[in-house]
Amino acid sequence: MELTVTRRVDARIAIAGTAPASTMAHSFLRAELDGVRVVDLAPASDELDDALRDCDMLVFVANAGDAADETLTAALGDAARTRGILIAAVVVAPETSFGHSSLLGSLRDTADMVMIVRDVAEVHAVVAALR
Repeated sequence: MELTVTRRVDARIAIAGTAPASTMAHSFLRAELDGVRVVDLAPASDELDDALRDCDMLVFVANAGDAADETLTAALGDAARTRGILIAAVVVAPETSFGHSSLLGSLRDTADMVMIVRDVAEVHAVVAALR
C-alpha cells in the first residue's frame, strides 16, 4: 500500500476592500502575488461561490479614513465564515491615534484578526507573509 501526502505551503487568499471602489484592494491586481486574488465586495449571489472558491483566507484592506460599506463588508464576511474561511483585515493608519472609527468597528465585528500598519507599502508585505 502506497501512501501519498500532499502539503500545501501557501495559503490561497482573497482580497476585498471595505467599499465597492476600493483603490487599496485594486492595488493587488498589479502586485501579482501568487495565490492572491481580488474579489468584488458585493459579488452577485451566483458569483459568491466562485469568488470564495478554494480560499483559505479573506483579507479586507483599507485606509483608516475610508468609509466602509458595513452591510456589504458583513455580508461578505458572513459568507466566508460559513465556508470556514479565516477572515483578516489590514488597515493603513499613518497616525498613531485616529479616534473612533466606524471602519474599525465594522472590521472588528467581521474579522477574526485586525492588523494596523503605518505605511501603505507594508500592506502588500503583510499579505505576502500571510500566504
